[in-house]
Amino acid sequence: MTANMTTKRSPRSERKRTQILDAAGDLFISNGYFETSMDDIAGQAGVSKQTVYAHFGSKDDLFTYCVEHKCAEVELAPMNFAADLKPQQQLLQFCLGVGDVMQSAEALYVMRLCVSQAETHPQLSHSFYAAGPGRLLQQLADGLTQLAQQSDWAIPDPFAAAEQLMVLTKGMVGLRRDLGIGDEDEPQRQQRIEQAVNLFCRAYQRQGS
Repeated sequence: MTANMTTKRSPRSERKRTQILDAAGDLFISNGYFETSMDDIAGQAGVSKQTVYAHFGSKDDLFTYCVEHKCAEVELAPMNFAADLKPQQQLLQFCLGVGDVMQSAEALYVMRLCVSQAETHPQLSHSFYAAGPGRLLQQLADGLTQLAQQSDWAIPDPFAAAEQLMVLTKGMVGLRRDLGIGDEDEPQRQQRIEQAVNLFCRAYQRQGS
């Protein structure tokens, strides 16, 4: 996509690009994708519409780049199972971080939009998944691959195990939140994710460990 091409830009051009991304991200979330025009984005960014098109060939390209840019800002600390912190505690911290990302207003809006436009704009879904959930899933799978090397853990398929833990982390409350019919407060979320991690560890830790 045009939005993903890597080009060397001047500092002035880079500043304008950042202004456009910030303005577009704010407007997409506050007003909605379809209700936001390139004129709106140019006005809020303080640039001309031609400048917006010079950086991003279309609104689809701009939205896709906004999604990738926002997801790239999410950085969860890599797990280090050689450290003193217990594996279960590291998994819990990671999953709590994933939960924070999943329940953010930005992630929820983008997910709903991707679902609604999956047939006509499948590239949005691919971009969101690869830059967001897919990247976190791979990070978790890499951590579980390390953990599988320890004698007191039995994880024959770290990637499948990572998918299971991601689903447990989201839970049914995640589905209800996606549908706009329910949510949970912070203590409930922490308790639920802690229970999910405990269940996961009981399944993959060798007995007696």
